[in-house]
Amino acid sequence: MVERVGGLEVERDWTICSRLGEQQRVVIARLVLAEPRFGVLHRIDTTLSPEQVARTLRLLAAASITAIVFGATDGLDGLYDAVLDLRVDGSWTFAPVVRERSVG
Repeated sequence: MVERVGGLEVERDWTICSRLGEQQRVVIARLVLAEPRFGVLHRIDTTLSPEQVARTLRLLAAASITAIVFGATDGLDGLYDAVLDLRVDGSWTFAPVVRERSVG
């Protein structure tokens, strides 16, 4: 990204020069560097691949940052502790994620 926009020495409006996925990754880097207790991520599944989302959630967990994620959870089994499902009609459900215990 830095090479594409002409380097760091050039003053740029980064929101115009960078793609949404790149902007999302910068936000995640800032979140990790700031080390808050929790971070709210809105629809990261629209700009990042499922592998990148999984890597992001693992990175935040390793940094002891609780991730509150708004968006789809498809294909990310095992990366969430609970799911709050908010519906259009105003109803909702909250359920902890039950993980299978390994035997042996």
